[in-house]
Amino acid sequence: MIGKVSLRRMASTLAAQCSMASKPVNVPGIALDIDGVLRKGNFAIARGAQVIRTLKSPLSAISPKFAGVKASLPFMLMSNGGGYLEGYKADELNKILGLRKPEEMLTANDMILCHTPIREVAKEYTGKYVIVAGLGDMLGIATDYGFDKAITLDEYSALFPYLSRLSILGYAHILSPV
Repeated sequence: MIGKVSLRRMASTLAAQCSMASKPVNVPGIALDIDGVLRKGNFAIARGAQVIRTLKSPLSAISPKFAGVKASLPFMLMSNGGGYLEGYKADELNKILGLRKPEEMLTANDMILCHTPIREVAKEYTGKYVIVAGLGDMLGIATDYGFDKAITLDEYSALFPYLSRLSILGYAHILSPV
């Protein structure tokens, strides 16, 4: 699970490991924006890769205060961008930042994109039609999330041309049939 629940799970695991250390320690959960913080377009921002390597490192490697703690800081990377699955975004960011070692690479579970929270409600819409819109492969994303009857705005307009804004404006002829 991604997001709030995932961060809570990571924090509780970390808390358990920290309490097994010589003395209990408190550590923050960290949320970072991707665009403008770690990358700008297709270019890495200075020290962005080092930030990720530090976040992925065991706490014991960051500070002697965390001696014996194998867990890393709980973190998530966020973007108001979308149009791709979280795994694709993680792979893209790994490439831009030059993260190649398995222990430092980002995964889908580290990403929160603008559409990620929708994944949580997909089960409520099993067997129900939902309309998806946006840039990128939104239909593929919706299907991957579990929406089994997702359709695009173009498909909806073709199915119900007289309910479409395009038909009201007199542009129904540009709609492609399903």
